[in-house]
Formats: sequence, C-alpha cells, structure tokens
Amino acid sequence: MSRSELVTRPRGPDVDYAMGDPGCEFCGGLGRVKLIVPVDDPRFGKMLNCPRCGHVGRHERRIAFFEKHRARFLSCTVTRPEQTFATFNTRDVSPAIRKAYRAAQAFAKEPRGWLVLHGPPGTGKSHLASAIDHACGPDAHPERPSLCLVMPDLLRLLRSGFDSGDHDELLDFCLNVELLIIDDMGTESATPWAQQTIFQITNYRYNRALPSVFIFNGEVDDFDPRIASRLKDRALSTIVSVYGDDYRARRRA
Repeated sequence: MSRSELVTRPRGPDVDYAMGDPGCEFCGGLGRVKLIVPVDDPRFGKMLNCPRCGHVGRHERRIAFFEKHRARFLSCTVTRPEQTFATFNTRDVSPAIRKAYRAAQAFAKEPRGWLVLHGPPGTGKSHLASAIDHACGPDAHPERPSLCLVMPDLLRLLRSGFDSGDHDELLDFCLNVELLIIDDMGTESATPWAQQTIFQITNYRYNRALPSVFIFNGEVDDFDPRIASRLKDRALSTIVSVYGDDYRARRRA
C-alpha cells in the first residue's frame, strides 16, 4: 500500500492529533487514515488505524488502558453501589438540594460541560457524585470510561505512577477521560506539585470543554483564582450552591 493510496484524516475540532508515529509516511503522526477505494467498497469513507505505525485511536487506547488498570482505578473510586438517584432521599429537603438533584440527573442524561456542586458538608453532594457515575460511567456505558474520585486519591493515584513507571499514561488518562468526577476538592495537600497538577487537570479540561463534575465544601472563591475563574464560567459550568439540613441525618431518620 503506497502513500498515494491513502488520504489522511481531515483536520478539525474532533481530530486526535499526534497519536501516531510523527515520522510515519502514511498518517504523518495523526494515526488515522482513509482509504481511496470505490464507493461500493465497505471501507469507503471510514477512518482506519494507520497500517504503518500500528496506531490505535485515542478513544480505543483509553478504553484499553482503563480495562487494563480497572482494579487499580476502582480501588480509588468513591462510587458506592447503594448511592443512586433512586435511593437519594428527596423528602423534606431544601430547594437547593432539590435543585442539585435535578441538575445531577440532567447532567447524567447528557454529560456536557461542567457541573459544580458546592456548599456545607452533609448535604448529599457525594451521593449525587456516585449517582452520576452509576448512570453514565463504565458499568452503564463500557465504551465511555469515567473516573469518580476524591481529589487526594486522584493525586495519590498519579503519584503511584512515578513508582510504577506509567505516570504519563495515568495523567493522560485523567486529562482526557470521557467523564471526570472529582469530590472533596480542596482537601488535598497544598504542595506545589499538587497545586500545579490540579490546575493542569482543570485547565486542560476547561480548554476542551470535557464533561466534568467538581464537588467541594465551601465557596468557589476559596480556590486559586485561576481555578475559580474557570469553575465560575457560566458558559461551561452549571453551578449549584447546595445548602440544607444534614443529608446523613435525614438518611438515618
């Protein structure tokens, strides 16, 4: 197969750049090609993995990476099997908690942009994080990997990559995962590495408008101004201040 028999993937906002071999004569580093074949050929118009550099598409690589390390990711998850939308207690709750419940359901039906839930502890925010992950995470949609972690565990997961030799792969997965749910932002250690990593993740996903859920106690302005300004961007974020009676006490009642 010669280079003249191939057409590289057209450029555009949905292109996975630089996932192939940069020196590849077929794909030029894009990793995907389109065959020039007759219109009745079943391969006509389809994007294929580059036959020269053996590229696997970015999405397929993320799925494979998640499956390979599923146990490792699940050991860090805060998703609990009993915390679903069906088990969320909406009886005698404040309007703010009911609004957060509706916003979480809407996001789970169509994960787009960012959902930001904040307020005092004990108002059911973590339950909603689990519910979103149940509704649109890998168990419900194997083709759409997701992560649902508290921020300290996310940083601990990334640190483990320095010892296991796969830090860059872990970071790339966290940056690009189809859905990222982070609970307890702001409870991590304030080391320069942690602060830079948090900014790197939020800024990367902000620039690409990747579906994300951020949950924390307190106010948005408690964060680094660079992160706060991104969280408060109403063009991307749905922000709900979740105030009300202690959810854990209601659940026990």
